[in-house]
Amino acid sequence: TMTIGMAVPLLTQWFFTQVVAGAAGVLAANGYDLLLYGVPDTPTMRRFVDDTPFSKRVDGLILVDLPLTGDELLRMCDRGPVVTVGVTSSCAPSVTIDNAEAAATATRHLVNLGHRRIGLISHLPPQALEFTAPVQRREGYERVLDDAGIEVREELIVPGNFALQGGAEAMAQLLSVSRPPTAVFAESDEMAIGALKTVRDAGLHVPGDMSIVGPRPIRPV
Repeated sequence: TMTIGMAVPLLTQWFFTQVVAGAAGVLAANGYDLLLYGVPDTPTMRRFVDDTPFSKRVDGLILVDLPLTGDELLRMCDRGPVVTVGVTSSCAPSVTIDNAEAAATATRHLVNLGHRRIGLISHLPPQALEFTAPVQRREGYERVLDDAGIEVREELIVPGNFALQGGAEAMAQLLSVSRPPTAVFAESDEMAIGALKTVRDAGLHVPGDMSIVGPRPIRPV
């Protein structure tokens, strides 16, 4: 078919649009078309797995951050070529990063700057798929705080829905607590940008009044 399918959970998120654009460019340069599948929730993902679109529609699939079970991935691999992005697979080539270490590196940087009240902007909407990245990034954040003898304070951990507006609203919530954080780790760059806007709108300066960091890739595997 000279067409590759690509399944993406959140088509409007900056990270996913960049992954799609990168894949589309490489495929087009090699004479392939890209067929995009939106998989925003668990029921849609289950239907996608049950009706894997290999039959006369695509020559292969790129699965981006879909939290499939091992059995589901094996079923898809049995039907044709699969590559995963963001999650590892025993049956398909994978491109991913160490999310826990990415978060630990960012949080450790804030600790090394002398911060002791470090907020976390995390979480996805309740209806979203259960991604592993937010869980792993929170683990990295909490591990570094524990190693530094800093208490993890729940009032400093707020949802940002992995979106720019969500990051802005989360930062506003953090600024409203009785003792606001002096630094914030946002689990996505979009949320970090939203947080930065809120801080500036409040008349504060980064990094003078508030330090803000987002994740960064650590180790492709």
